[in-house]
Amino acid sequence: MTSSDGSSSKKGLPMSCSRVEDCGDSSKGKAMMWGSEVEELSERLKILEEETQIMEEAFFGSLEERKIQ
Repeated sequence: MTSSDGSSSKKGLPMSCSRVEDCGDSSKGKAMMWGSEVEELSERLKILEEETQIMEEAFFGSLEERKIQ
């Protein structure tokens, strides 16, 4: 789908490409690049979730200590 100015509604794809499969070999490299970016972001998210869990435990632990005192 294109917008009124003729640009593609999907960023990074040529105007004639609505899906990765439609663009031939040139998009395979982009798809692989996007795939590796997704993997990298997934790993970063996992790390952030683990750190959040640790901080939550420390925070709630300190609240419990204050409640006891």
